[in-house]
Amino acid sequence: MPDTMNTVIATRLMRRTRPDGVVSDITVEIGTPTQTPADGPDSGMWYCPARIVGIAGFEEVITQWGTDSVGAISMALTTMAHLLTVFPFVNEINFSFMPNFGFAVVARPVEGATLTGTVTLENCNDPEQNVTFEFRPQPGGTPTVLKHVLTPTGTNTGTFKLEGIPDGTYTLAVKAYSWLRKVIPNVVVNGGDVSGLTVTLPSGDVNNSNAIDISDLNQIVSRYNQLGDP
Repeated sequence: MPDTMNTVIATRLMRRTRPDGVVSDITVEIGTPTQTPADGPDSGMWYCPARIVGIAGFEEVITQWGTDSVGAISMALTTMAHLLTVFPFVNEINFSFMPNFGFAVVARPVEGATLTGTVTLENCNDPEQNVTFEFRPQPGGTPTVLKHVLTPTGTNTGTFKLEGIPDGTYTLAVKAYSWLRKVIPNVVVNGGDVSGLTVTLPSGDVNNSNAIDISDLNQIVSRYNQLGDP
């Protein structure tokens, strides 16, 4: 099946704001889910094309498959959201509406628990930031990484809601760009939702290396006494 875009049935416009203040649009486009011919390969399967527009050099069409039309759309949405998270400027993009793309038709019941809580970002005037939540299984296993844009509730504090967390005991590592990572040990998920998690992230990690050191200081010194546009 060639990776070509057919009729676009849904789009999601997001804004990327670079550190220098330049704003650009990033659009995810979802094509029409289509069933394969009954007498051909992958008979009865559905496929759905999708692409990201607005990132130079990465606008090829990617086709995702499912056992029905909703499954194919869901796979396309999930794939596009995941691809966006691997770009180095992920912290500059707002993912608030990516889980179901804003369309209830593609929303499915979420299996697993829901975790809710608050994150406080030290010395922050805009807590609507992308935060990475890394669930590290205990005693070992492959971590699950989720990204979420905080919903502001105060000057430097925002709430989060993470869905679909399987049962288990985790070390939860929380990181935001330019803030140090904090770890919450022994987060237990056992057949029910978990609420009331709180974490405060120290500021000062200018280069996002998860360490505050001479490299961060050098970046600050190199810009010392400069003024921004009024």
